[in-house]
Amino acid sequence: MTQYLSGTLAKGFKILEYLQQHTTATLNEVAFDLALNKTTAFRLLASLVELHYVKKSHQTYTLATNNQLLTQFNPPVLNWVAVPITTQITKKYQVTAYIGILNGPNVVITQVIGFDDDLSEYAKIGSAAPINESALGKAIVAYLPRSKVTALVTQLKSTATKYTLNDQALAQNLAITRQQGYSLDDEESSFGIRCLAVPIMKDGQVIASLGVAGPLTRLKRQRLKQIAHDLQTCRTEIGLQLT
Repeated sequence: MTQYLSGTLAKGFKILEYLQQHTTATLNEVAFDLALNKTTAFRLLASLVELHYVKKSHQTYTLATNNQLLTQFNPPVLNWVAVPITTQITKKYQVTAYIGILNGPNVVITQVIGFDDDLSEYAKIGSAAPINESALGKAIVAYLPRSKVTALVTQLKSTATKYTLNDQALAQNLAITRQQGYSLDDEESSFGIRCLAVPIMKDGQVIASLGVAGPLTRLKRQRLKQIAHDLQTCRTEIGLQLT
């Protein structure tokens, strides 16, 4: 186990992987098969239920329906390798990191890597947002074939804030994203929040994106290039693990 890997988080992922393989399981089965203390297994399962990642019915646990999309399109190994690699960024800048995948004109959050003990951000796993409101989404779409980019851009009409981009302005922004190697959500989804993201590549194809989000006071404009460089370094390390 590396110095950055959270033991508790790793155990939680083992439970999710176990439920993916077994469909349903009881507390006793999870504890026994994963060699966990029963109290620890109960606490982890209760947390996963609270975060809407797992459902409990009577005495059995299953993966929540809204997260089946994640296991269908998101390689499980991506989440495993990204957490310890990305933790160094979340601690350095005191921001939360996310992994997203594309689902139509939306980006879906498949992973959350927090910098503190606040679990509230983990509730965002499985949530979706239009690509023009998310740096995660723009980081993926910017690397798709031009015809697909055009088709996606024409579907978007949402305007979360006065800074949200659409149509030609969005297309130009995606071109800049590809040129500079990272995307920026500058209060385009929420006032006071800035997000930065980079694409995750495998075999020359974009498969997901990695980004960080936080208040403007933490993600200051003069630090954006350095943060983007650190994200690109993480992205490269993740990509090496996926090959």
